[in-house]
Amino acid sequence: MPSDKWFLSTAVAPGRLRMFCFSYAGGGPASYSSWQTALGSEIEVLSANLPGRGKRLHEPPVTSLSELVGILANHIDFSDARPFVFFGHSLGGLVAFELARFCKAHDLPGPSALFVSGCNPPQQRTIVRPLHLMNDDDLVRELREYGGTSHELLENRELMLLVSPAIRADFSLAANFEYRPDALLEIPIIVLGGDADPGVDPLTLPIWQKETISECRVRLYGGEHFFILSNSREILSDIRADILRIELI
Repeated sequence: MPSDKWFLSTAVAPGRLRMFCFSYAGGGPASYSSWQTALGSEIEVLSANLPGRGKRLHEPPVTSLSELVGILANHIDFSDARPFVFFGHSLGGLVAFELARFCKAHDLPGPSALFVSGCNPPQQRTIVRPLHLMNDDDLVRELREYGGTSHELLENRELMLLVSPAIRADFSLAANFEYRPDALLEIPIIVLGGDADPGVDPLTLPIWQKETISECRVRLYGGEHFFILSNSREILSDIRADILRIELI
């Protein structure tokens, strides 16, 4: 399938449903590289490809969440009649949530469901450590503890210097987020969490119900913040089951 540079697809043919995926801070389309095969041909996976990384390494990263959401909305083909859902992990969950609210506020076709993973409820977000303000050595140390960044990248100082502006921009989006009350969503929210995630208290995840008049389902998996990596097969099976249950495909 042809890809817009903001959303990359590896599907060989259009699926009956589109799934827009948004990565964690410092991540990119590679985070979801295996999902297309796992989810099957009926679901087309489109991974957000933000500037400052990969083939867009030399483009300046976006540092404003509201600006990013507006740009992403401009690159979704709303003329495509296929239903779609949003999925986001960590920062990506926040982006997916704000993008869903943007669609509703601007009378655009919205997602049929919102999947948020490893993401605090927006009304209950804890204070985010300002990783974007740390010096290079401290940032690398924090990323090593945070997980999700390859050991090879963390050990390559020259490459880290190239990608660190995008990583810092991502963490600034999370650190500077301010919740604004708005009209409730009218779609199911499926919340995924790790039972040992040090940054997201599983007991707070049901608070996502406050963001929609539809159902909110919470599903816990074993693991810390990157439980989606160690439980990917089970999670993808559950996502497909959720989509079938909502009768989207």
